[in-house]
Amino acid sequence: YLKIFFKCFDLLFYSCSGNLKFLNAFANLKPKKYAPCVVDNNFYREGFKKRKSARVKIREQLGIKKNEIVLLSVGKLYERKRPLDILKSVRKINNDRFCILLVGNGQQKNEIIKYSNENNIKTILAGHKSSNDVIDYFSIADVYLQLSDYDPSPKSLNESMNFSLPVIVTKAVGTCDDLVINGFNGFKVPVGNIN
Repeated sequence: YLKIFFKCFDLLFYSCSGNLKFLNAFANLKPKKYAPCVVDNNFYREGFKKRKSARVKIREQLGIKKNEIVLLSVGKLYERKRPLDILKSVRKINNDRFCILLVGNGQQKNEIIKYSNENNIKTILAGHKSSNDVIDYFSIADVYLQLSDYDPSPKSLNESMNFSLPVIVTKAVGTCDDLVINGFNGFKVPVGNIN
């Protein structure tokens, strides 16, 4: 059906190498034009500059200690985004220096709270935040995680890179091959591999 569907178009746009591979599988002969999915990099970089000096204060307001490592994920708390994988990883490490900071709301909120409490994992659920407010959270993080089992082009991954954060992403993130160089600015991991 997709081969028939793509015959209806004269030109196809793709935003990352994952999109291009998909389109080539179903519409190999159609002309394609690169149109990247972007975020306002200047907005986030300027916000980061302004908040850099407030890092300690913001962390204190959230109850995060100086020696704690903040693992940040921004997105809906849905099963597809796999926020529980972050908690399971920290539990496996059994290191009390980690603080998990989740920005977003969703159906797994209560499950996350329960798992955090049962396993004594420090987790802060910040809820949904505006683009301006999320800068505070990016500014205080030490690592950004995007562990989705399907996520074609998560903008929060692009946003996190404006804060010089190392990232851990699953190979199911469509833009992972374009944005993440293993061992350089982060790591690409298999979906569900909490090790």
